[in-house]
Amino acid sequence: MPRGRSKPWKLVFFVLLLLVPAWLVSPLLVGDVASVLLALGFEKTAFAVARLAEKDEIPDDQLAVYSAMAELRSQPLVNEDKTVYVWLPREDIPKETATKILKLFSAARIEIAKVLGCSPPNLWVRAPRYLQQSHMGGFGGLFIDVRLDTLLDERTVYHEVTHAILMSAVSGFGLPTDYPLWFDEGLAEFIPSLLGKTTDYKLFRSPKRESRLEYSTLDWHIISHRDYFPACTAVGKLYELCKKHGGLPALVKRMKRGDHFIQAIQRVARVTQDSFAKEWEKEFHSKFVEHLESSSFLIERANELLLAGNIDIAWVYVGRLRGEAKQSAEANYIRAKILLA
Repeated sequence: MPRGRSKPWKLVFFVLLLLVPAWLVSPLLVGDVASVLLALGFEKTAFAVARLAEKDEIPDDQLAVYSAMAELRSQPLVNEDKTVYVWLPREDIPKETATKILKLFSAARIEIAKVLGCSPPNLWVRAPRYLQQSHMGGFGGLFIDVRLDTLLDERTVYHEVTHAILMSAVSGFGLPTDYPLWFDEGLAEFIPSLLGKTTDYKLFRSPKRESRLEYSTLDWHIISHRDYFPACTAVGKLYELCKKHGGLPALVKRMKRGDHFIQAIQRVARVTQDSFAKEWEKEFHSKFVEHLESSSFLIERANELLLAGNIDIAWVYVGRLRGEAKQSAEANYIRAKILLA
């Protein structure tokens, strides 16, 4: 009898022996393995597994970034309640700085989850020395990748943590989501502003004033221009419409229950997609033109162009200023022209 009972177990073991290696080499399934390991508390192993999985997915022009990932410490910084893990490069980080980093991510985790009305998930953060831009890294957003030099920048941290918490709240890490890119990036810009972490939306590249942006092209605008300002205003409009009917928490809850993004908007904001699009477009273009003509934007844009050496284009922005702001900007323009001559 004992031998008879052991045969099924031997068969199971044999099948696992054949399947597990194939499972582990599949990039899609490795993400699931790492997710389970993280959930069970095996952070070091999960980190190693996810890093191995990424090897086959790395384009040649990003090898430097991932070689920097390989230089991260195996032991992360961990906050007191073990909800935030931050992997840093193998170099001495002052204790005071490490404490500030953990405190910032811990605060972002709690505050953003409160705005979205969900339970705050654990955060796993990688901070390599070299990274073009911060983003959700790994498979299915297992990790938040934040450039080392922006680890204490509130706006960047709150932006990336918003992505992670929204994904976790709606579908859990590693699972697909159906909300559009404009909502994802717009919310990640809107929440830091809502929480007072930034005083203005930064226009990475402003469209020409005469162009008219439409709701249907919001996602493409983000991809082609890296400009989150329009999406942020769309989320701001949605926030106002949802306020009377449960706010963002109600919207997130609907999506978590399986409602498509458009259905969730209709039920919580009480508007159709078409009417929301028309309201946003009308409001956006009036405010957008106003923003483009503000002294703060014109000065910021002129200074960016001067630093980049584009003095002729910078002069166009300087010419649209008025009063003392124009005099100061003209002085900067003259100095830059002399230096670049």
